[in-house]
Amino acid sequence: MKNSDLEARALLNLGTINLNASQENKVKAIDFYQQSLAIARASKNSEIEQKALSALKSTIELLEKNLVIVRDTKDKLKEINILVSLGHAYTAIGDNSKAIAPFTTRMV
Repeated sequence: MKNSDLEARALLNLGTINLNASQENKVKAIDFYQQSLAIARASKNSEIEQKALSALKSTIELLEKNLVIVRDTKDKLKEINILVSLGHAYTAIGDNSKAIAPFTTRMV
């Protein structure tokens, strides 16, 4: 069954499941949201496109909040994981200047 709308919705749902699962699954969530966004754009489904963009932006907000907490605990491995996830999320929404920033952040 070739139904791009259903595929985009399924990917969006998989992203949400992974986002809520664990910190390690944030990258998977971002990947699913990005795939959903690409399919929605290709099929010109603005409803799903907006949902995928919203999900990515919510993920970015969550990651930025987690980053503050993790920096307070001085857990460098978690900090690196969050920075990588942020870079991927910003790339997914097309904000390349912010996508580069996490990868160039100097760890103290």
